[in-house]
Amino acid sequence: IDLMKSCFLLLTHLFPVKIGTNELISLLVKYLLHKDPSLRTAAFQALARMIKGSYSTRNRQGIRFSIVLAIANFALNMPD
Repeated sequence: IDLMKSCFLLLTHLFPVKIGTNELISLLVKYLLHKDPSLRTAAFQALARMIKGSYSTRNRQGIRFSIVLAIANFALNMPD
């Protein structure tokens, strides 16, 4: 769990080359519903850092839209 929290902390600082922004957001959104509260908090903080780290308003809005879209897709694709 500590390793995952460290990975979330580093994700937004050392942005992986082979993963796109939408894929990274989708990954973090899945951890928002994790059983462990510290992982949920770490995922939320990583998403918040992505929003704060985007300098232009347009990019910030795009990241927010991607987060909402990822949450909706995840919720719609959850098994009953």
